Amino acid sequence: MSEQVPDVIGCYAPGAIHTLEARGFQVNYAATPADAGIHPIDRMRVTRQRRTSPNIIELVLVTQSYGKGVEVVAYKITDDCTACGVCEMECPLGAIEEGDGIYVIDQDECTSCGNCVDSCPNGAIVEE
Repeated sequence: MSEQVPDVIGCYAPGAIHTLEARGFQVNYAATPADAGIHPIDRMRVTRQRRTSPNIIELVLVTQSYGKGVEVVAYKITDDCTACGVCEMECPLGAIEEGDGIYVIDQDECTSCGNCVDSCPNGAIVEE
């Protein structure tokens, strides 16, 4: 039986990597294209994780702290939202909450991971 992988989604990258390596996993990671090579790893958070073999975990990282001059790709929820709540459940950082008739994204918390866009059954979430 293989060891269960700790859920590190939403954690800062250094802590997540340390946690996984301490459990004996090999960790591979990549930043999203917008963040690759621009930001130090200690300012990034894990947005996706995937076990690719019994001892290898792949992580996707995005910038958590947006500094001056950094372009942020964020999302907004349009009037096509039917308030089904799927996006809220899929957001790893809890940046989506029920608003006045439709759900809303807290732009200060959103890391642009895209989980909400991928999960919305109505296509109501678009780049801002």
